Amino acid sequence: MKRGRKSSSELASIAIATMAAPAPDAPYDLSDEAAEIWRTIVATLPADFVPREMHDVLAAHCRHVATGRFISREIDRFTFDWLKVDGGIDRLAKLTAIRDREVRGALATARALRLTSQSRYRPERAATARQALASGLEKPWEPRE
Repeated sequence: MKRGRKSSSELASIAIATMAAPAPDAPYDLSDEAAEIWRTIVATLPADFVPREMHDVLAAHCRHVATGRFISREIDRFTFDWLKVDGGIDRLAKLTAIRDREVRGALATARALRLTSQSRYRPERAATARQALASGLEKPWEPRE
């Protein structure tokens, strides 16, 4: 094993070996909104975080999120005057049931992809983080006195 400083050619070969693959692009069959969700997710992760065999799960996650957002917009447009019309309550109940199903699907796929905050902690680190919070350290969301 060579000792001392590394030559520029040795440093260059190390840099080339550590270059990561580009982040995967969204599949063409995703809607524009789902593709934007895909790009947002992969931009926040290491390039190799989602292996090729999990791309379909990530695509399903993006579809669940996009559909959930669409249904939420429909519910937001819903006015309570519509409840007085025949079928108004049924329509609202169906929309909220669909949104619930999409949220559950998005959460299940996020867990499978290990995108949730809890899945990113090792058990011993989670315990340490929990103890730090309990010890009275300053919480960024609380107002300063």
